Amino acid sequence: MLKKILLGILFFTYFSTIFAQIDLDTDNNTDYKDALQFFKAKNYGKSLELFKKMAKEEQPFAMYQVGYMYERGLGVSASEKTAFEWYLKAANAGDAAGQFSLANAYFKGAVVTKNNETGFHWMTKAAEQGDATAQYQLGQLYTNGLGTAKDPLKGFFWVRKSAFGGIAAAQFDMGIHYEYGIMVSKDDAQARLWYSKSAQQGYVKSQTNLASLLFRTKKSASDENVQEAFYWYEKAASKNDLIAMTNLADLLLVPNKDDAQNKQAFALYEKAAQLGDAKAQFSVAYMYENGIGVAQNLTLSNEWMLQAAKNGNELAKKHLEKNKNSN
Repeated sequence: MLKKILLGILFFTYFSTIFAQIDLDTDNNTDYKDALQFFKAKNYGKSLELFKKMAKEEQPFAMYQVGYMYERGLGVSASEKTAFEWYLKAANAGDAAGQFSLANAYFKGAVVTKNNETGFHWMTKAAEQGDATAQYQLGQLYTNGLGTAKDPLKGFFWVRKSAFGGIAAAQFDMGIHYEYGIMVSKDDAQARLWYSKSAQQGYVKSQTNLASLLFRTKKSASDENVQEAFYWYEKAASKNDLIAMTNLADLLLVPNKDDAQNKQAFALYEKAAQLGDAKAQFSVAYMYENGIGVAQNLTLSNEWMLQAAKNGNELAKKHLEKNKNSN
């Protein structure tokens, strides 16, 4: 469960931390403050002009920012090649953001020959400087054995450091570790703590896992955990998380009643079904067939049942086979 599709999470940007870093490091640097203000005002041309001036004065973070703006075409025509050149200068000058971006360039292999070992080298440099995002990525590299020998223990070490540094994805991973006893003893309280930290940052997977954990550990139907679980399921479902949508619908569904809860459940199943979830497609078919939460419609029921079966839902396959044999 900890293993990720690495490329899906690897190419992060420093944009989320850039302003904080500038404000922290350059209180007395007028050029930095002016460049920042121009950037915030989306006057990218003037901002780039000032960052280039500072970069030529051998200021490492400015080198990184010039690369960032070239990569994204802010105030200049986009050029990954030029961005790479500036990231290389920033990395060699010791800038963690530049090292992080250079590592990603080597993993991506778009403007330079792909080299996972070199990417690992630069990611390590950035992580060792205390950058929490790089620490998380380094943990993933060790866990997956990309650019280095696979070492889950080192992977856990760096992910943990990143989690304490506030990275939501790392906090989610820590929740997984504690909930399932991976590299640590099972501890629902710790799992809840880490999922909560991540969920409060808007990390959807943590919102879903936190809700599921709260339901699993509830002591009664009136337990305050139940109310909190519904809250987090609703938050995640609003972001189209399929697990949250179907779990919340399961909880709302009352098969022998025709009430608002069933209508809410149907709406959630239908949305998940439209997004391709086979379980939800079966549930929509079942509710159409039986008129639960929606007017009975056997034609639509059959259409959704066929779609669910096509997508591998075993209950839908059995249902269709049963109907076929009874005809």
